[in-house]
Amino acid sequence: MRVRVLGSAAGGGCPQWNCACETCRRGHVRSQDSVAVSGDGRAWYLINASPDIRTQLIATPELRPGPGLRETPLRGVLLTTAELDHTIGLLSLREATSLIVYATSAVTTALAPFRALLAAYTNAEWRDLPTDLTLDGGLKVQRTTVGTKRPRYAAHLPGDDWVSALRLSAHPADGAHPAGGVRPSSGAGPAGGVGPSTGADSAGGVGPSTGAGPAGGVGPSSGAGPAGGVGPSNGADSAGGAAPAPGEGRHPEFVYATCLPAWTAEFDGFIAGADEVLVDGTFATEDELARMTGRAGSAAGMGHLPMADSRPHFARHPGTRFRYGHLNNTNAATGPDVAEDGIDLV
Repeated sequence: MRVRVLGSAAGGGCPQWNCACETCRRGHVRSQDSVAVSGDGRAWYLINASPDIRTQLIATPELRPGPGLRETPLRGVLLTTAELDHTIGLLSLREATSLIVYATSAVTTALAPFRALLAAYTNAEWRDLPTDLTLDGGLKVQRTTVGTKRPRYAAHLPGDDWVSALRLSAHPADGAHPAGGVRPSSGAGPAGGVGPSTGADSAGGVGPSTGAGPAGGVGPSSGAGPAGGVGPSNGADSAGGAAPAPGEGRHPEFVYATCLPAWTAEFDGFIAGADEVLVDGTFATEDELARMTGRAGSAAGMGHLPMADSRPHFARHPGTRFRYGHLNNTNAATGPDVAEDGIDLV
């Protein structure tokens, strides 16, 4: 299995176009949160489509078109939320002859305006994102709902399955399970351009800060296991059974959970035995937004578990490597357990 971090920032990216906080002024560049994953290194899927998706695709050799004139290794998109920073990039994929998008019913309903726009340009097929799914290249996907926070534009809509975490593993020996693909039409040019978002999905527009984030950055807690040790934990897997032992025949597993409102017992079981977890790094502390911007708001109120509260849970999973993604521009954290654009995981 291949996992590539395309973008590691929350909505608005870093630097954010309208922000003069210290983090933005320092020039640590992050594009908006998106990940590419493949079970066999040939068929690739996007986990979310950020507003920066065109630039991210072009910067990733494995995702460039070819060898045929309009061939592309991109097979589809898996949406974990309906937030704008995870979905606007769909509009930049409109040149595709066909586009397959997997999403929960709540997310699909919220994106009705997007679906109407895409329908005018491409044959977009919207499929349900169930709790278990097998995709092209032997990529297996498990999904669990971790949050019910609606985007601002969908505050009036019903439903509970608004925010998902995904667990992925590769089983190429099981054979391919074609799920269609994304094929630019013969008349289309390169994917659409990328413009700045209107602000972070969780934090909105961010004004000048009074200082940088936590001085120490982000590192494992004193009780956590080795940051670089990657291997299965001794916990239960997501189905409730014993986690697979390391060694021959075991398939590496990756969990994507960059919008996590709380660390529940269900989530703890969902990640048990995973090799790597990309976890919510939007805010370093609960009061970061108010402290950095002077505006009212908290991490919990924005639907995000701060790093300071998630880190103690890592100790229960000593064989799993945790890295933070989806950093808001107010979060100055850096270090080996903070994801950067372009890195490979697993």
